[in-house]
Amino acid sequence: MANANRFLFDFMIQNTITQTVNTVKLDNGLTVILAENHSEPQVFGAVAVKVGSKNDPPDHTGMAHYFEHIMFKGTDKIGSVDYASEKPLLDRIADLYDRLPLCSNAVQRSELLHEINQLSIEASRYAISGELDQLLSRYGGSKINAYTDYDHTAYYNIFSPNHINHWLAIYAERFRNPVFRTFQAELETVYEERNMYADMPGARAIEDIYKKVVRKHPYRNPIIGSVEHLKNPSINRMTEFYRQYYVAGNMALVLVGDFDTRKIMPAIEQTFGKHPAGDAPAFPVEQYREEPFKGREFFSGRYIPLKAGAICYRGVPLAHPDRVALEYCAQILSNKSQTGLLDHLRDDNRLNMVTCIPLSLNDMGAVVVGFIPKVFGSLKKNENRMMNIIDRLKSGNFDDEVFNNLKISLVKERAMSVESPERMGNLLVELFSRGQQWDEYRAETERCRTISRQEIIDVANRYFTGNRFVFYNKTGFSGKAEKIKKPEYAPLRSPNRDAQSEFARQLALQANPPSPPIFIDMQKDFTCDEIQPNVHLVTGKNPLNSIFTIAFLFEFGQNANKLVELLPMHLPELGVGGQTVNEFRMAMQKIGSSYEVLDSPNSITIKVNGFDSSFEKTMTLVNSFMKNIEPDNRQIKKLWMDVRSRNKMEYKSLQTAGKAHQYKIMYGEMSQYLNRASSSEVKNMKSSELTELFAKAQQYETTIEYVGTLPHSRVKEIIASTVSFPETVIPSETRNEIIEYSEPFISQLYFHGVTQTDCRVYIPSQCGSFEDRVAALYFTLYFGGCPASVLFHEVRELRSLSYSVYGKFQFPFRRYAEIKGYVETCLSTQTDKTLDAVELLDSLVKELPQQPERITNIQNIIRESINTFLPDFRSIPEYATSLIRQGYSEDFRKQMYEGIDLLDMEKINEFYRKFVSGRPVIHLLSGNTYKMGVDGLSVKKQKLELKDVMRH
Repeated sequence: MANANRFLFDFMIQNTITQTVNTVKLDNGLTVILAENHSEPQVFGAVAVKVGSKNDPPDHTGMAHYFEHIMFKGTDKIGSVDYASEKPLLDRIADLYDRLPLCSNAVQRSELLHEINQLSIEASRYAISGELDQLLSRYGGSKINAYTDYDHTAYYNIFSPNHINHWLAIYAERFRNPVFRTFQAELETVYEERNMYADMPGARAIEDIYKKVVRKHPYRNPIIGSVEHLKNPSINRMTEFYRQYYVAGNMALVLVGDFDTRKIMPAIEQTFGKHPAGDAPAFPVEQYREEPFKGREFFSGRYIPLKAGAICYRGVPLAHPDRVALEYCAQILSNKSQTGLLDHLRDDNRLNMVTCIPLSLNDMGAVVVGFIPKVFGSLKKNENRMMNIIDRLKSGNFDDEVFNNLKISLVKERAMSVESPERMGNLLVELFSRGQQWDEYRAETERCRTISRQEIIDVANRYFTGNRFVFYNKTGFSGKAEKIKKPEYAPLRSPNRDAQSEFARQLALQANPPSPPIFIDMQKDFTCDEIQPNVHLVTGKNPLNSIFTIAFLFEFGQNANKLVELLPMHLPELGVGGQTVNEFRMAMQKIGSSYEVLDSPNSITIKVNGFDSSFEKTMTLVNSFMKNIEPDNRQIKKLWMDVRSRNKMEYKSLQTAGKAHQYKIMYGEMSQYLNRASSSEVKNMKSSELTELFAKAQQYETTIEYVGTLPHSRVKEIIASTVSFPETVIPSETRNEIIEYSEPFISQLYFHGVTQTDCRVYIPSQCGSFEDRVAALYFTLYFGGCPASVLFHEVRELRSLSYSVYGKFQFPFRRYAEIKGYVETCLSTQTDKTLDAVELLDSLVKELPQQPERITNIQNIIRESINTFLPDFRSIPEYATSLIRQGYSEDFRKQMYEGIDLLDMEKINEFYRKFVSGRPVIHLLSGNTYKMGVDGLSVKKQKLELKDVMRH
């Protein structure tokens, strides 16, 4: 390693991962992991459990995931107004579920499900729907969520530091005695989640490949479970599952953020110290040890509309000592900077896409080399090319400079991965799951510096052997995803919306210190300046490390010229100022910098990160990229293949089609899916058209957003001396106006071969004042913007129509007096539930439900989210730019906070009457139009095809 690079690397090691982590084990065996960090006024809290889908009973796959869902339903103390009366009904429901698999025919099964539904409706009379979410929100909780992985499950959220005692009490109670209420409704939500994944392009391919590669281990089963097992759940088996795995010795409490470690330990011991002691059953890893592949094992199928291939090698588990070296092997083959051995095949136009991904779980791992050939390229020939390049890695035929540069990049990525409490917390959860300590992770980072070339070669030869699994995807589709039919369930009742459990009432009596809100100070937290007229510089400070980020945002986007959306795909493939594209990438990587090009309807952005010690050198290279980029017509073929591949994948994505459908109705031909070049137009264009367009974009109003350790004056000085701007910069005039309609209608987009319908509502509205913008946020939270909203309650909690749902009122991002706002809602539901979803959404937007009992909770959510939400240091310049563009002279959250106490149902109604009520409601339905069942609705309809909403 050159001396300059060694100095930079040593400096990075000393100044990146400095966080202190304390790990304590309580007397009951529960692990407590604490990382005190006062950089932001928030705490990330999580409970991690070493139980994942691999621990599912073989005849009840999906149990760990479904149990995660049930953990949001409360306990005998949370979520019920009268648990003594509720329990006998829940016990009866549990017994009936055990009888379900024994039904001898469909009629008997239907009768049993009907009986379960009736008992569920009766039991729901005692339930307080969503009380756990409400409690967490009331005490400063945001980003309330959970996930199930193959090896572990985690429950987490961010909350206000002054509510840490409330949070500990709620979470400790949450795990004490979970109750399986509203089981039937939540199971239906899991069905929707299963169907959602089934409609995603490639999801079935991943599921099938897992089963081919993983022959013994339960990793071969989908996390969400099989359709057959989802149809026959068992509450009693789930209770056994909880007692086995949710014991203190198998759990960890993770807290990262603004707290005092010494002060909170007594509260942790008082709450989590009471959790039942015990250890979970040991997982029999040796029983499921996978055998090596035998030579070249092969499998082919038709899953996605592109010809593609993958080569899979057996890898190593997460805690294996070879994992770091194997990750380096993958990076030498292919990396983000595209300087890897395999990346050159794409540079030379031999492949459309290539990547190398190391995958590691607790018990096994793999390394996957994936590739997409040119349109008429041979999968077999390209597989041989991959093998030849892998042989180069094994023989040590790779560049020392690339290897040393990768060391810098990997350490930088690790440093940035622990910058926020949330990212740090998620990492600590992962480390607990794999049985590693924080010091071991830091040692791994140090190992990134000391690992030798010979170690890489040895590990490459150890794992990249002749034993491999090869998969070819041929164009076209075969087979159909399993789907679950709509059940004949009546919706649950919700009579206790404004009720509180005794636990909630007692919790409210606990005193907590006040938490004054923290707002962005427009004078202190960032600095705004002009390098010259219409070239704005916004800077913020990095208090944690020496890594900078900078974005050059040129306000000339796809709305101004449809070819702008091609720039992110084409520009990074071009040489710069006499350097080849690989030489330029290497020059950036050598000083620890990386770059990407991004686009939006209104802008094109160059985003860069690196080390402040190399900021001036980086800016010189960035200026060269912006001013000296060289057209290369040889790269147009690659661009054409990229566009063609993207279009084919979009044509098979229901979610993308739904979004394109909405944009077509909202913006007409100016939709970003229509206002773009077709693949045939791309094929016939010249590279110079795009480089000239990039030069033109740089003539428009520019905002530069920097975060780092350098003072504003120095950043301005360096940019002014290294980056050249036109003498006259054109002010921005970009905007995208929505289309208004005079009457309601249903727009149906036909999409073949899916199990779900993407359901959206669009209501064009009118312009609003500053005050209206704040009121729109209040309305959004009440209507559909959080788990406490009307939409979430009616759609998911009571009717289980969708796995996820949202609704909001949106004003334009930039402050234009003449640009109007709109309402949008979105959910995805089974095709045979489409009519139910349409009728429900229509009723909710036409007659806003009056649920004033939600207002108090909304007020708490607003108050506490403002107390906990402060943009992280890297986001402050972007946040400042947003405030300025919308015309605010202070943080808009201050205006929201000051109006909280005055918020009531009448203010929500006032906004609704002014901006929503009486306006034409447009329903957008994307899916199998022949099975939606909406033909009988007495409203105007129009039929669209994919070519009407997406240019191909």
